[in-house]
Order: sequence, then structure tokens, then C-alpha cells
Amino acid sequence: MWKKHVNWKVLIRSLICITFAVLLFNSNIAYAGPWYGYADVVLDYYDSGTGSMAGPYGGTSGTCPTSVSTDAVIGEPDSYFLSLPTGSYVTVGFIDETIINGTGDDIFITEYGYADDRADVYISSNLTDFTLLGTASDDGTTSKFNLADIGYTDPVIAIKIVGLDDNGSTEGFDLCHIQVALGSIGPPTYIDASFICKHSSGNNVAIFDVYGNLFLKGGLTTVTTPAVSANDEFVILGSSNDEVAIIDLLTGDMVIDSFLFVPTNEWTSQTNMNEYSENFIIRDSSGNVKANIDSYGRMFLMGKVYEYYLP
Repeated sequence: MWKKHVNWKVLIRSLICITFAVLLFNSNIAYAGPWYGYADVVLDYYDSGTGSMAGPYGGTSGTCPTSVSTDAVIGEPDSYFLSLPTGSYVTVGFIDETIINGTGDDIFITEYGYADDRADVYISSNLTDFTLLGTASDDGTTSKFNLADIGYTDPVIAIKIVGLDDNGSTEGFDLCHIQVALGSIGPPTYIDASFICKHSSGNNVAIFDVYGNLFLKGGLTTVTTPAVSANDEFVILGSSNDEVAIIDLLTGDMVIDSFLFVPTNEWTSQTNMNEYSENFIIRDSSGNVKANIDSYGRMFLMGKVYEYYLP
């Protein structure tokens, strides 16, 4: 049996957990997913300045142009869209799946309006190199793309869409959402993982990503005093050397001594996370704290917990 205890005064780097150098495009990461079969996260956005107002802008079916969040393009279809005038682009990522070459069309991109808007679509398997897949159009249609058309065989984890014109009353390509065909959904790669706990067999049992999400093989129990078991465990100690959080490396279950706080709780803001974090800390590449377990066993996340998620 092997135990790893982490003192609250030390920024932990566990021998059983792997810290990745994460490739991020900017620190203003928008996140609300994951959604199965749809883009989950905005990795990057650039406003070229060729539109009639500062970006990000777009609208809904009843109001446009107006300022919108880049979140308009992630998740399942809704009434919002993000406009991409000439040279503006948005890059989205996939957390709970990759895109693989299935039977027929693999990727579907929906645009709002009938102004002859166009956008180039690029794909990437490593967040660094992007390959042109094709050009999307509007006219109230959904553009369809097949990875086989360009002979692309690597699993896709990111899509970049670049506006090609300033047409329409809301200038640019009005991007609604990005969908993956069911037969083209591959297993996730967790390339945005920041901290991973593994069983001795090599299977992942807990993953903290750089957006403040926690993926577990098992379940999460809160407001319960953690008790050390005979299993291999990852143990976090409080200021009195008492166990405040335990991840069971066999079952993937996690127990914390106090409450879970996520962005729906008033306390969990990026300002508070950066200022008050201690003990177990997960940061993004810009130094922002995205997850924290303090010496009282309270867990603060900028994202969500996904129980019974990992296979």
C-alpha cells in the first residue's frame, strides 16, 4: 500500500500525479461545457477590428448587432451567434470527446443569416498546427465537412474559424454552433489536463483540468471526515496534519471534509480564487487559480465536478 500525503503549506507535486505543460492561447478562457457532440470551450478569440463595433459582437434572431460572449458558439444550439468579420477568428476545443473520421460527414457548422458570408475552417490535433479543412457558407444552411476529403486521420481536438468578409447588417460570418456527427465522436485525450491521479494499472481515476473542472472515476462525498483505507490513496493534509481530502486510487471516489464551491456560489470568483487560495492549487498557464482545496477541506472550482465520468 502506498500513501501520498500533502502538507497544506506546500504547492503539491505528487509522484502519482502528472503535471502537464498546457498549451493555451490566452488567459481569458471561456468555459461552460462539456457538451457531448458539441464544442465545449473557447480557446482563443481575435477581433480584427474590421467590423462596425468592437468584438466580440453578434446577436440573436431578434437583436443584432450587439455585444455577446464568445460562449455563444459553444454547446448545444440556442438563439445566439458570434460574428466574425474579415480576419477575426475563434478557436474552440473539445473536452469530452475528439473528432475522428467516421462514415460520411464529420463536422457541422451552422451560420445565421443570408448575406453570402464565408469563413475558413481549420482543424488541429495538437493546438499548435492547424490544417485547412474547407470553407463554410451561410444562406441559412449548415456547412458539412468530411475529414476524409483532406485525408486527415489524427483525432481533432480544436477547430479554428476565420471570417472572410464583412457582409450583412451584422458584419461577418455569424457562427451559431459546431456539432460533431455521432459516428465521428472519439475518446477524449484530456490534453488540457493539469493534474492527473492514476491507479497503479495506469488508468486515470481523477483529472483536474486547467478550466477548474474535476473528472472522477467514482463519486464525490462532501462534509464528511475522510478516512484512510487499505487502498492506495492520494491524501491532502490540513494545517493540523489531519486528512482533509482523499482520492481513492482504486475506486476513483473522493471525500472532502467540507463543502464544494463552484461558480454558482458567490465566493468562487477568479479574484477570490487568486487571492485566497492555499493548500492544493491548480493554476492555468497565466497563473490564475482554477481549483483549490484549502486546509479546512473546502474545495473551490472554477468549473464543475463530473462524477462517474472516467472509464
